[in-house]
Amino acid sequence: MRSQPTKGINQFEGLVKQYDRRGVEDFCKDWLAKCRADGVTPDFRMAKTVVSGLRRKRWFPLLRQTALEILELGQRDPYIERMLAQALIEEKLYAEAAGLLSCLTAGEQGHEAHGLTGRILKQIFLDGKDEEERARTYRLAMRHYELGMRKSPPRDLTTANWFEINRVALSARAEREGLVRRDEIPWRDWARKILDEQRPIDNPWSLATQLEAAVALGKSDLVKNLAERYTKHKGTDAFELGSTARQLIEVWQAEKNQLAMAAACKLNERALKLGQGSLMTLSARGLATGKYEARYSDARLFQIDWLRLGLERAKGVARIEQRQQGQGTGFLVNTADFFPGRKGKLLLTNAHVIPKDGIRPPEACTAHFMALGVTVPLTRVVATSHQEELDYSFIEMASDVGTDPLPLSKRALGGSGHVNVYIIGHPAGRSQEIALNDNLLIASDGRLLHYRTPTEGGSSGSPVFDENEWEVVGLHHAGDAEPKPGVLANEGIAIPAIRKDLKRRSKPQRAKRARAAVQ
Repeated sequence: MRSQPTKGINQFEGLVKQYDRRGVEDFCKDWLAKCRADGVTPDFRMAKTVVSGLRRKRWFPLLRQTALEILELGQRDPYIERMLAQALIEEKLYAEAAGLLSCLTAGEQGHEAHGLTGRILKQIFLDGKDEEERARTYRLAMRHYELGMRKSPPRDLTTANWFEINRVALSARAEREGLVRRDEIPWRDWARKILDEQRPIDNPWSLATQLEAAVALGKSDLVKNLAERYTKHKGTDAFELGSTARQLIEVWQAEKNQLAMAAACKLNERALKLGQGSLMTLSARGLATGKYEARYSDARLFQIDWLRLGLERAKGVARIEQRQQGQGTGFLVNTADFFPGRKGKLLLTNAHVIPKDGIRPPEACTAHFMALGVTVPLTRVVATSHQEELDYSFIEMASDVGTDPLPLSKRALGGSGHVNVYIIGHPAGRSQEIALNDNLLIASDGRLLHYRTPTEGGSSGSPVFDENEWEVVGLHHAGDAEPKPGVLANEGIAIPAIRKDLKRRSKPQRAKRARAAVQ
């Protein structure tokens, strides 16, 4: 017995259109729970609608969880398995994704399976260090994209040329890095052929493919035109924008390629207007080159002096490591700013990163100040607040790191409006990073800050800066908080709230010392 899905499909699509992530999560949970309770296999139309919608909004953790449950409940259609593989890839679970895709290459999803296998190999190629291994991975990726192109449905030029443009981009990158000789691979001819074949076709993937081909051939006016058409197309959503922006940034190296940067910024601008968050995060090292200002679009430009001040502040931000693995972020503060009468510097982070008593004691950790090239051991927790309260920990360090503590803002943010806040941290344990777009402060009540500023796991404990002087206004500690219905935001603890809490905690101690002195 299968339920009629039409009503459920309409409800789900309505939630997705409103970008109501919490509502979508609840819908998926309730729908699958009902299938389980009724002992029925999830209807394929409903299942396909759900996993496709999650992919298009780039909600990959939820896509992975939902696709797994659909498969466990007996809906084993290869399309669902492919969507699961897509989620695994986006979460960098490459081995699991490759194993799943290898079972799909001989069936109806074979061309897509080869394409996603090429996507895995492409990322390994981009992330690799050993030249010989990268050259081998490049050839394997090219082979899978070629197989995907050959197995594409007849007369489906959009799908076939999606594989072809990846071969263009990979070959151009390999040529730039000297892994193949100039003109050894005729990728320029492939790009011209793509433009010739795709011009009459008006769908998001065709426009994205043409856009990349125009970047490959250095056609400035065509890049502008295609970026405009692509971002305004009614069928272009978060998945298309994110996938194309990633290709422009990572494969075409937008920080070195003005056309790729212009196109990526245009895509990012559209994503922000749709409320989908920023697609672009540039490293501090990239900002130091000044390349970010070389773009052209309607997106905001930043003064170099302002960026330099941000880079100066980055010296006081550290990756907290245990056995050289990133566990979170922390930053230098002036001890007297929080503990009047005391001198020196402390490291401030979250209690859930380094608790006073827990599986990650401070003496087992180090603070790696990457902008300085300095690593110092941590010694003890001076003061802390439970994760469910204000989630802070002040940590003593074994030695001075030779840079100034971060200044605290003397102005309360208060309320909301057109105010931006910025975060420098170590998302996912990576090198120091900062997002320059989609940084709007949504709400501030004196205790908590809610903002759109992009973060990832590993950003916990990062400083939240104001938009003018790079002064610290908060301690980032959580993502996916919901300050009001329908608004998803990241969350930080306001610095005045931490100081007020410390003052409150110190009163019983002062009274105790006074009694002891009298006695």
